[in-house]
Amino acid sequence: LTVKFACISVPLRLCTAMLAELLLNRMIRGIRLFRTLYYLPSILGGSVAAAVLWKAMFRDHGTVNAILTALHLPAVTWLADSRAALWVIILLRVWEFGAPMLMFLAALQQIPNDLTDAAKLDGAGAVRCFFRVRLPMISSVVFYNLMLGFCTALQEFNAPFVITGGGPRGATTLFSLLLYRSAFTENQMGYACALAWVLFLLSAAFSAAFLLLRRKLVYDPDEGGAA
Repeated sequence: LTVKFACISVPLRLCTAMLAELLLNRMIRGIRLFRTLYYLPSILGGSVAAAVLWKAMFRDHGTVNAILTALHLPAVTWLADSRAALWVIILLRVWEFGAPMLMFLAALQQIPNDLTDAAKLDGAGAVRCFFRVRLPMISSVVFYNLMLGFCTALQEFNAPFVITGGGPRGATTLFSLLLYRSAFTENQMGYACALAWVLFLLSAAFSAAFLLLRRKLVYDPDEGGAA
C-alpha cells in the first residue's frame, strides 16, 4: 500500500510542479506574487495543521462536498470510502508541490536562451522544444526530486494519522502508521523495530535503484549525454 501511494503521489506531484513551473516562467506583472502563493502549501507541507485543514475540507459536510452540491453533483463520503480515502491522502501530497516547482523554475532559468532559440529556428514547436531541449537540461533536478519524493513518501505519517487514522478498514494504513501502532498502541517494540529496519532497507533500495538509473537517464551537458 505504501509503495502504491508513493508510485501515484510522487509522479502526480512532480507533474503538477512542472506544469506550474511552465506557467510561472513568464515575465508578467505580479509573477512574484503568484510564485509566492504557489509555494505557500509547501510551508505547511507535512504538518499537522495542513492535515487538519484537509480533514475539514473532505469531511461529509465539508467544503469539497459543498462545492459538489452547488454543482448539482452527488456528495462523496471521502473519508469513509476505501478508495476515496487513499486519494484524499494522495491529493494532500500533490498539493505540496511548491518546493519541486521552485527547483524546476531555478533550473529552467539557467538554460541558455541560445539553445531554445536554435531549436525554434530548426522548426521545433513549444512541445518539442520542451521535451527535446528543456527537459533534458533539467533532468538532474527532476531525478533528484523523484528520488527525494519517493523516500519521503515511504515515510508519510501525519496525513493518514490525522485525517483517517489508517481507516477505513486499513485502506490508508501506510507503513509508518503501522510502525507507530505496533510500538505505541500494541506495545510490540520488537516488531516495531523490525518494521523500522524494513522501512530503512526499502528506502535504501529505492535510493540505490535511482542512483543506478541516473547514469542512463540523466543528461550531463559536460559529456554531451547521460551522466
